[in-house]
Amino acid sequence: MKPLRRILKPYKTILIGVLSAVVIVSVGLFTNALLPQQDAGSVSNVEAASGISVTPLGAGQSNGQDNPAAGEPSAADRAIAPPPPLPSAATSPGSTAPKPQPPISQETIEEAAVPPSENYENYDDLSPTLYNHFAFKENDPARNESVGLFIREFYEREESLDYEAVDAFISMRAAAAAEGVDLMPISGFRTIEHQAELFKAQTDKLGSEAEAAKLSAPPGHSEHHTGYAIDIGDTNVPDADIKYSFQDTDAYLWLINNAAAYGFEESFPKGNLQGVSYEPWHWRYVKSARASDVFRDKRLHGTVMP
Repeated sequence: MKPLRRILKPYKTILIGVLSAVVIVSVGLFTNALLPQQDAGSVSNVEAASGISVTPLGAGQSNGQDNPAAGEPSAADRAIAPPPPLPSAATSPGSTAPKPQPPISQETIEEAAVPPSENYENYDDLSPTLYNHFAFKENDPARNESVGLFIREFYEREESLDYEAVDAFISMRAAAAAEGVDLMPISGFRTIEHQAELFKAQTDKLGSEAEAAKLSAPPGHSEHHTGYAIDIGDTNVPDADIKYSFQDTDAYLWLINNAAAYGFEESFPKGNLQGVSYEPWHWRYVKSARASDVFRDKRLHGTVMP
């Protein structure tokens, strides 16, 4: 310690501080060398053992909304998309707030949830038909009126039908509501032009018009053109919208037992002679003279007998 006494006090303090830092760093390096190292492989092992996925910051992730449940095609396949975010109240100059998207894809609104009936290929002798679908004229737009709103989460759209069917559906919906069942209009009148877009999307997806026609009517051959057909859902069971599982809802059970009293019938029941996929959600109004005439040939030779 004698050499330290010869050093001036200010320099002595600095020297002691430097020596202390060197000792601390040396101890840290020595300790780190003794500890086991964890590499990327060990992270993977942790994930496998815990079932928790470790994702690096900034990595892209899929929301999985296009991945249908096993054994059942989605509403493309028919899974209802998660609710879209609400538009931001404040946007930068020149920007546009994002519009809410429909929970049911417009490109797949008519896609069936189960395979077509087995006799599909055996029903091609009726005229005029295309891929077993009857031809229908587009209803006069002046006859169409609002039948109510399709509402899911932050999305809504107004649906329309021929005024004759509107009155009947509103009466039917009120009767169902009185018994605790809430019928939801999902898709009503559809133009031929709109149907062409839907059918093209199905054709592009499935590879041919014949395959697409098993799930969606070709343009000019959809009952929705008439203004008398409507896809119905159960307001309390959104996951069953345009799905085979709609048959298990209170809404479907009520329709089976009561819809006929209001002039509605199921267009494509199980095993229908027309050979179109079972669609428990798809109903048509046939009670008025005009509606009955629109579906006359189809009811005699296609789905059901009057």
